[in-house]
Amino acid sequence: MRKSTIKPKDVESPFAENEMFFSSTDLKGIIQSCNDVFVRISKYSREELIGKPHNIIRHPDMPRAVFKLLWDYIQSGKTIVAYVKNMAKDGSYYWVLATVFPVKDMNGNIIKYLSIRIKPTTKYFATVKKLYKEMLDIEKEKGMEEAEKYLISKIREFGFSNYDDFMMTVFIEEFREKIDAFNKKSMEEKEYHEELNNLADHLGKILSVFKEVNIVSDEFSGYRNILISNAKNISNFTEDIRIIALNASVESLRLGSSGTVFSVLAQEMRKNAEVSAKYISGINDTINKSTSIIKTILFYLGISNLQILMLKELLSVNNNHEDYAKDLEDFKYLLIH
Repeated sequence: MRKSTIKPKDVESPFAENEMFFSSTDLKGIIQSCNDVFVRISKYSREELIGKPHNIIRHPDMPRAVFKLLWDYIQSGKTIVAYVKNMAKDGSYYWVLATVFPVKDMNGNIIKYLSIRIKPTTKYFATVKKLYKEMLDIEKEKGMEEAEKYLISKIREFGFSNYDDFMMTVFIEEFREKIDAFNKKSMEEKEYHEELNNLADHLGKILSVFKEVNIVSDEFSGYRNILISNAKNISNFTEDIRIIALNASVESLRLGSSGTVFSVLAQEMRKNAEVSAKYISGINDTINKSTSIIKTILFYLGISNLQILMLKELLSVNNNHEDYAKDLEDFKYLLIH
C-alpha cells in the first residue's frame, strides 16, 4: 500500500446514527461506486473516489491484521463485519462498523465487493478500540500474524468461540440499537422513482420481522439462563447421588451377604445418576445449538434489513446522481445472488 501523505489529526468527521455509507469495488479493491454519505464524510469528491483504491481512506491507527482477516473472508466468498477507523481527506477520522459482501455472478464467481457501513455505538465498540491499539503495538513489534493470533485469543477471552460468533453478536447489537432510527428515516423518505415506488413501499416490511425475532430472542435468552441454571443444579444433585451410591456400594461389601440388596440398590442409584447426567449434558448441547441457530437467523435477517434500507436510500429521488443507475445495478446483483 502506498503510504498516505495526509497527516492524521484528532478531529472526528461526524455522521448520524441513521446514516449509512455505501461503496462497491472490483476484486482488487478499486472503488466503482459510492453514495453521498461516503462522499460527504470522507471529504473527497465523487470523482476523487471513483477509480481509486479503497485504502485511500485507511487510517494509520488500523492494524493490518484486521484487513487481512477481511480479505480472507470476502475472497473465500463469506460476508464479514468489522470495526474500521477511516481517515478523511483533511486527516480527520471516523469510525464505522463495516459489513462487506462478496457479490457473485450466475456461475458462482465473485465479481465485486459491496460494503455498507453504519455508526458504531455499542459496548463492543469501546472494547475493540482498545484491542486495536494493543494489536497495533504487537504488529509493530512482532508482525501481522502475531497480531491476528492476539485478536482471536482476545475474542475467545471475551466468551466467543471464534470471529464468526463475535461478529454476528456485534452486528445484531449494533443494528438493534439503530433500527428505530433507520426505520423512522426510511418512513420519512416519501418520494421514490415512480417505477420503483411499489417496491419501495414493500421493502421496509421485513424490518418488523427482525424486531419480532429480536423479541423472541430476548425471551429465549431469559429461558436459556433459567434452563442453564437449573440444569447445573440438577447436574450437581446427580453427582451427589452418584457419590452417595458409590460410597454405599463400598459399605455393602463390608456387610457381606446381608449387604447384597443394599449393593443392588446402590448400583441402580448410580445408573440413574449417570443417565440423568447424560440427559443434562444433552439439554446443555441443545440449548447451545438453539442459541447459535437463533443468533445466525438474527444475523442474516439483520444483514437483509441493512441491504433493504440501503436500497431504499438509493431509491430516494434525493440521491439521483449520475452514478445512480450503477448503484442500483450493484444492489441488483447483491439481492439476486
